[in-house]
Amino acid sequence: MRYFYILVIVLFCKELYPDSTKTSIIDFGGHQIDHLAIGVPDTKKGLEWLKQLTGAKAYLVEPEPGQWYQSGGLVIGEGVLLEIIGPNPQHSGFHPIKQILKNYNKPNLMFYYIAVEDFNTFKKFSKDNNIPLERVEKMEYLRNGKQISYIRSTIGPGFLSERPNIIQWISREERSNEDRSCSFKKFWIQTSEFEDIKELFSTLNLSIDVSKQKKGGTLNLQLRCLNGEIHFEGNSEDFRGVGSFFKFLKIYWNYLWNG
Repeated sequence: MRYFYILVIVLFCKELYPDSTKTSIIDFGGHQIDHLAIGVPDTKKGLEWLKQLTGAKAYLVEPEPGQWYQSGGLVIGEGVLLEIIGPNPQHSGFHPIKQILKNYNKPNLMFYYIAVEDFNTFKKFSKDNNIPLERVEKMEYLRNGKQISYIRSTIGPGFLSERPNIIQWISREERSNEDRSCSFKKFWIQTSEFEDIKELFSTLNLSIDVSKQKKGGTLNLQLRCLNGEIHFEGNSEDFRGVGSFFKFLKIYWNYLWNG
């Protein structure tokens, strides 16, 4: 009989406090980061810069078919990558982000992705919590004879902001043989939209530190490397609303003038 009462108490508490053991649907690698990207005007030169800075040998990836960018980087944790992204030399024509990369005068930590196990579950979660998902796309291609497949999206409004991008890997390339001498220490954000970003991270149950600054947003990353602790930072962009039209117009004019 005593055990019956214990069982009743346990079930009662479970109903009374249903969220007492709340876990996030976003839970990846401890710090919930899948990859971060540093934008550069030239990928190969960017990888050489990264090697000299950290002491670690970065890998280079063949461009995805038809893509405007080429990337490489470092493994900085279990399934966590620091990506160097620059224009694909083989890509012709205009792409706004490619042009932004070409205009950088120094490496810029420009965006980050968090991983979800099931994108459709996250999509419903976002809708229920009034979190706008923008630019949803599914990518599939072959690299070195292996299928790469994922679904990705941006949390709006806008893009290249302090808000995270979302990715679900369906099949990904393993990097078990890459240099792992650098390890993730900390990622944090400074933003003029402190209350909005803080509320978003709380809703997503993301353990990313946020602090307030007067204007714009800054992404920060700290790594432990052979050459010591290395700090990377970058200013976020603000592509949303009417102002984004004029920004794109300026970018396109720069493309027409300089190529």
